[in-house]
Amino acid sequence: MTLTKTEGEQKNLFWMCLLTFLTLLVAILLMREFLFQQLIQNGIRSYHKHMLLGIGANCFLIALSYFFIKKNALFSIAGLGDSQVKNSKTLIFPLMYLVTLNLVLMDEVSAKFGMTSVVLLLIYCVSVGLSEELSVRGFLQSYLIKYFGESRIVHCIFASALIFGLLHLIKFDKGAFGELSQIGYAVFIGVMFGALLIVTKRIYPLVIIHTIADFTAKFDAVGRPIEKRVAESVSMESSILIVMLVAPCLLYALFLIRRYGLRV
Repeated sequence: MTLTKTEGEQKNLFWMCLLTFLTLLVAILLMREFLFQQLIQNGIRSYHKHMLLGIGANCFLIALSYFFIKKNALFSIAGLGDSQVKNSKTLIFPLMYLVTLNLVLMDEVSAKFGMTSVVLLLIYCVSVGLSEELSVRGFLQSYLIKYFGESRIVHCIFASALIFGLLHLIKFDKGAFGELSQIGYAVFIGVMFGALLIVTKRIYPLVIIHTIADFTAKFDAVGRPIEKRVAESVSMESSILIVMLVAPCLLYALFLIRRYGLRV
């Protein structure tokens, strides 16, 4: 079928906006990793300075995501409108499961850390929750849904989750199996969060869950000097275990999709 001029222009604008956002997103992530490495190479191992750098980079991501959400009038789809949280009970499982999983996997907590380190970690985790939810669910997923329509909601959820997973390849320091497990981990959780956004109609509960989950996952390293990253391959067995541990998140997402009749 021949596209009309208007349809062709809309398609070009869609891809241009999407590629621009992804390019800027990747550029910020790469710059963040570069600056982290510069601190290490210059002997700067301060936990506080690394946290502040991470917070600063995340603030750029938050601003970028909010700009694109506003520019494309995605507030309602992105869960930033005035509607109340719907189906709030659906938020119980992800909160309880992710926190429990992180607590079980937690290493020994350092006996020496100050309250300043804890506060910085909390602020950092809030910035991570805001930046990742606004960028992946708030913009990417919502933008895809707006373009492709509600009849393709599930496809958009999986597509944005896959992009979220692939972004974890930027570090690439865990070997082939380790990177695959990281992608699976991020995609499974991304699909669950994507479905929750559609079901609850609000993004802030996801930010809160994301923040709490990250806080419990990183609390065992609070206050510790930052060590130089060493590439460490993860075994196939460990990678399979990681994927199995997070598989309930994907199963829960599929349950939500079926329970609330989200269109494929």
